[in-house]
Amino acid sequence: MDAIEKIDEIWKIRDAKTFIMAGMETNMLGQVTYKHWGKVIAKIARLQEENDEFKEVLQNAINQACLVWADETETAPTLAGKGYKLDSMALTSYADAMRLLAKHGRLIIKKEVGRRVIGEWVKKER
Repeated sequence: MDAIEKIDEIWKIRDAKTFIMAGMETNMLGQVTYKHWGKVIAKIARLQEENDEFKEVLQNAINQACLVWADETETAPTLAGKGYKLDSMALTSYADAMRLLAKHGRLIIKKEVGRRVIGEWVKKER
């Protein structure tokens, strides 16, 4: 089993594999020590945790800034209920953030024209 197959078997994560391959190139592929692998694994875990935190914060910011009523019969928009939508209101930073959240599977884009993005949150399975 070569090094790349071993990485695929252990992590099954594309970003981790890219990170490790870069480290392997600098350490002459056949001379990577176990101590080095432990540091790499710890760094990957920390980066993945930070990435999840950043996505959560971005989702909360977009929820506060872009949540609007879509159905006038609703008394208030809620993430679990119907009658709401997300609207970037043609602001570039909101539109880019909504596209990024959609790329990571947290948002469904319903309509998009230039800077105007309309979407809704992905419903979490319970």
